[in-house]
Amino acid sequence: MAPGVGLVGCGRWGSKILRDLLVLDARVIVADPSPEARATALLLGAAAVVEHGAALDDARCAGYVIAAPIPSLAAAAEELLRRGKPVFCEKPVFTNDGERQRLLAAGAAERLFAMYKFCYHPGIDALRSIVATGELGPLEAIVLQRHGWDEDFQGTDCLWLAGVHQLSIAHRLLGSLPAPESVRVARHDGLIAAASFTLGETPPVMITVSSRHPAKTQSAAVPCSRGSALLPDAYANAIVVAKAGQAAEKRTTSGAMPLLLELEEFLAYLSGGGRPRCGFEMAERVASAVVEIRRLADAPA
Repeated sequence: MAPGVGLVGCGRWGSKILRDLLVLDARVIVADPSPEARATALLLGAAAVVEHGAALDDARCAGYVIAAPIPSLAAAAEELLRRGKPVFCEKPVFTNDGERQRLLAAGAAERLFAMYKFCYHPGIDALRSIVATGELGPLEAIVLQRHGWDEDFQGTDCLWLAGVHQLSIAHRLLGSLPAPESVRVARHDGLIAAASFTLGETPPVMITVSSRHPAKTQSAAVPCSRGSALLPDAYANAIVVAKAGQAAEKRTTSGAMPLLLELEEFLAYLSGGGRPRCGFEMAERVASAVVEIRRLADAPA
C-alpha cells in the first residue's frame, strides 16, 4: 500500500484528488470544515475525516496534499510545513510576498511542491520534446490560450485562476520564465476577468486567458521555423504537427491523466523516490510573474 496522506480540502477538485489517491492505493485522511464534504469523502473511501488540517494525525500521514480555496492555500501549507513533512499544494502556493516569506521560513524550499498538473500533461511533454530536439527548427513563439466560465473567483482574479496554468506550461516548455513585457486586461466587477499578455521577446510567449468565456477551451502551440505543433485541447490524446509543404499529422500521446501522474510522483517521493518536478522555486517564478503582470495591468498608460 502507498503511504498515508492527509488531504486538506475535499470540494469539487479535492474530491477528484481523493479519487486518484485511492486509485493509487493510498490511505487518505481528509480534513474539511464542511460536513457535506466530509460525508462525501467517507463515501468515496477516505480512511477517516477531521474538520481542520490541524487535527490531522502526523503518525498516519507521510505527507500532505492541499486543495483548499486560493486565499487559504498559503496558510494551510505553512501550518503543515512546520510538521517537517512534504506538502503537495494546489496552485498558486502564494499570492503575495508576505505569504512567500512565511512559507520559506516554514521550510518551503525543501518540502513544498506545487500541483501544476500541465507540467505532467503528455501532450505538453510532446511539445516540449519538439522544442528540445529542434525537430521543426528554432522556436519562434509559444502561443497559449485558456478560456472558460468561472462563477467563483475565490477572492482573486482570472490571472490567479487561469493565468497560472498557462505560465506553468510556458515554464515546462522553456525550463524558465521570461520577464513579462506587456499586458491588456478586461475587468468585471473590478476584477481582472480576461487578459492578454506577453513574456520575453526571442521567442515571445503570448498568452490569453478569460474567466467569462461561454466555451471552455485550452490550447498550446509552438510555431517554429520549419513548422508548428499544437495541443488542440486539454483533453486531447494527440498533438498536431504541421510542416511546410506537407499535410498535418496527428501524433498520439499516452492519454494518461495529468492529475493521476502528479499524485503518483508525489506518492513515489514519499516512499523514497525522486523529488516531484514542480518545486517551490518553480512555483515562485510563476507566482512572481503573475504579481508582475498584475502590476503592469495597474500601471498608468
